Amino acid sequence: MADTPSTEVMNPWEQSTQLHDAASAGDLAAVQSLIARGANVNTLNMHERTPLFLAAVGRHVEVVNTLLSCGLVNDVSPRDECGSTPLQWAVRIGAVEVVSALLKAGADVGDATDESLPAGSSLRACAATLRQALNLCPFTSRAALE
Repeated sequence: MADTPSTEVMNPWEQSTQLHDAASAGDLAAVQSLIARGANVNTLNMHERTPLFLAAVGRHVEVVNTLLSCGLVNDVSPRDECGSTPLQWAVRIGAVEVVSALLKAGADVGDATDESLPAGSSLRACAATLRQALNLCPFTSRAALE
């Protein structure tokens, strides 16, 4: 990997940085290296998505956990250009471990219920994902789901 600063736009089509690309690909070693070199974990790509967002969408729980544990993420529930959050996407795709990691980090469970889910989503599948994730993270209040 080149020594180009990770905040420099590397992918002109997506206006993404090296950290965006590594997080999206699930490249844990690259993510760790970029964070150690001072990469900005809160940089937005052209779709207003952070590296955390891309790691969540890619089901890369190790990368999600690394980004969350580095202490530099400003917001565990950033909204993209469509108003969606990483938690909403993780619930939509059934990424139980990612949902659990985001909830443990303080993502608002209300983001993954009712009207926040996209039209045409299988509410039964989304509810099952949330139930499984909450079982992995028992300290999260279930009252928000009722």
